[in-house]
Amino acid sequence: SSNRLQTMVDDILEYSRGGTHGADFDLVDFGELADSTVSNMDKSFKEKHAIFKRGELPVLPADSRQIKQLLQNLFSNALKFHSDKPPRILLTAREKPEHWEFAVQDNGIGLEKKDRKRIFDMFQRLHSKDEYPGTGIGLAICRSIVERHGGTIRVKSIPGKGLIFAFTIRKKTLP
Repeated sequence: SSNRLQTMVDDILEYSRGGTHGADFDLVDFGELADSTVSNMDKSFKEKHAIFKRGELPVLPADSRQIKQLLQNLFSNALKFHSDKPPRILLTAREKPEHWEFAVQDNGIGLEKKDRKRIFDMFQRLHSKDEYPGTGIGLAICRSIVERHGGTIRVKSIPGKGLIFAFTIRKKTLP
């Protein structure tokens, strides 16, 4: 109980920092950052026999710590909510006139259409904590980080087939 409460407090603090606090934006190589995030999660990837692939990713002004947290949360969800097959995670990006659109695709359990918006709210869980551990704050943190970077986040899914988290990072120049 006390461990769960401490985890919730830590997650709430992380959420509060996501949209309002953080480091100044510097040029961030999203490819290197994604690779580093996967490397830091190596034990989890090996335990699940997960496969990670990525396309070419841009270098953009961003808060590298927050983007790393964003990717870690999305990758962790893909590992946690996997189907009976080993998790497969694909990270891609494509350039648009005003922003870059990123997609984190997996082959997990997916979710129902009715739950697509709700999962980005704090403490919103679709499963019991016995079935899948967590506090229900991770995706709210993701939304907060993406919004700080001038973007939006959404999810597309086919239940039982996996999902795609799509988020945008606005193009901007450094001062």
